[in-house]
Amino acid sequence: MDRASLQVIWAALLPDHAVVEAGSYSSSAQPGGASEQLATAGMQDSRRLEFLSGRLYARKALAALGREPIDIPIAIDRGPQWPEGVVGSITHTLGSSGGWASAAVSYVATVSSLGIDMECSENLDARALDVVLTSTERAFLMNVPPALRFREASLFWCAKEATLKAARGVTDPSEVEIQLSKSGEQFRATRRSAQQNAREDAWVFEGRTSYSDGFAFAVAYR
Repeated sequence: MDRASLQVIWAALLPDHAVVEAGSYSSSAQPGGASEQLATAGMQDSRRLEFLSGRLYARKALAALGREPIDIPIAIDRGPQWPEGVVGSITHTLGSSGGWASAAVSYVATVSSLGIDMECSENLDARALDVVLTSTERAFLMNVPPALRFREASLFWCAKEATLKAARGVTDPSEVEIQLSKSGEQFRATRRSAQQNAREDAWVFEGRTSYSDGFAFAVAYR
């Protein structure tokens, strides 16, 4: 995996007009302002590196979108607090080749919600999948050839995480029902607790997934 590969993968997954910046963790990344300085003050070195690398690429993405690369505070829901009129998402993960961070942003006028996630498959705990996946999702996996089952499970996990980031405020992955396409390259996400609600259509996200070099990728949006 390298920066160029990351950019290509994200560009193919993101909706039109979204901008992405991605790359390896940067030890030279610094807080963008007072809120980031406060947020990182008590962090362990590994978490601080992860956090600031994500913010570094987020500011680069904002600049590419034509916005000032400002300080990005932590919002009440623990996600990034983006400038007015902008939606976005940050993801970071560790692999055998090191840490990778990515950030995608778009204008609210073109995409009302956006979430991205990247996961290294070797870090996923099969026991956690039993808790996170719904019965419908587990049934889907049972029809997948055994050699591909963990890869597909990684895509489910990644799609759920991307959806949670896009939804803002929902924190339980088991509440999210993912319907993967037969190819595994697209998905539809709904909230299980809202399935009997008359406004169910208000909680529907579309998404795309990809898998490369042991990493799962997902983008959720509407």
